[in-house]
Amino acid sequence: MPRISPNAQEMAFSYQGDIWIYNFNTQQTKRITIHEGYESNPVWNTSGDQLAFSSNRKGANNIFTIKKNGGTPKQLTYYPTGDTPYDWTSSNNIVFATTRSFKRA
Repeated sequence: MPRISPNAQEMAFSYQGDIWIYNFNTQQTKRITIHEGYESNPVWNTSGDQLAFSSNRKGANNIFTIKKNGGTPKQLTYYPTGDTPYDWTSSNNIVFATTRSFKRA
């Protein structure tokens, strides 16, 4: 699921289990995550300086964020089933799908 940045200058995508960014102007590709776990579904924030993505680096797929220039990812969800980001709102919230089971009392 490749995603174009808000300014349409870059594209984030998953390749061989890591998150990469391709710059359309420079035609350069940069890997921003390097980990044994599988990382996918990158989603840009509205300002285009961060990505949310799904990773199984700590077991089940959870949501992490990372700056577009790389660095240490920050884990946002901690659940033993899968979470997948789909969008990032203008109020800086991440919309995601989950396989969690919700039960009513």
